[in-house]
Amino acid sequence: MSKYLSHISADRREQTNLEHLTKTAELCGEFASHFHARELGVLTGLAHDIGKFSAEFQDRLKNNGKKVDHSTAGAVECCKLGHTYAAYAV
Repeated sequence: MSKYLSHISADRREQTNLEHLTKTAELCGEFASHFHARELGVLTGLAHDIGKFSAEFQDRLKNNGKKVDHSTAGAVECCKLGHTYAAYAV
């Protein structure tokens, strides 16, 4: 099973999608808690880069493939769940 990556640093360190989305969700939830919207912040953080699970994005990251829209997928999923504010924030 191949691992899905979000980032590869200049020194070749890898960050998985799971690591990236989990950390981002924690931060977004913390920021949003200041205006009583922690859960919405967590959802936004989890959704913002789910398009990075696509084969096209993985090719872009690992093989310098063509540029890919990786953020719209999260906005679409938030809309499907009825979370329009999160969709705009993604």
